[in-house]
Amino acid sequence: MADADLGLGLYNYYVDTLSSMAKVLRFFMGIPGGSKQEGQRQLENAIAHGKLTPTLARVYTALNLHRYDQQYQRAIEVLVPAAEKYQSNPLFLLMLGDLHAKLAHQEEALSYYRAAAALPVADPECRARIQALAASAVAANSRESASKS
Repeated sequence: MADADLGLGLYNYYVDTLSSMAKVLRFFMGIPGGSKQEGQRQLENAIAHGKLTPTLARVYTALNLHRYDQQYQRAIEVLVPAAEKYQSNPLFLLMLGDLHAKLAHQEEALSYYRAAAALPVADPECRARIQALAASAVAANSRESASKS
């Protein structure tokens, strides 16, 4: 039943990140509360013991660590196994590039962005979008590097 922890973990994590006004409304509507810590524990259980959901749990855990907790290094550690397992998925590479950029690891970030742009993607619209995102990220990273020098 560890796969069910993905949904429960997401619920518990996100409910705890709601604004105070939303929490008040949640209380009056009778919607159960959540806990980021419990949600994180459930997501980690889905990663460790799930049969169907470990990769998805990794992605959401990395997103949560990035967006809500600013734990970029931990997000990288969680996401790397998924990127290694699905090496042809450019989204994982773009995510890793962004996380490294947040940590000012410019060379690693550029490496991931360039790797994402170089991957063969069958759909031309998707390929163009990925290449545009990677090019934009490389340019932004280069500007930031130049401004620090």
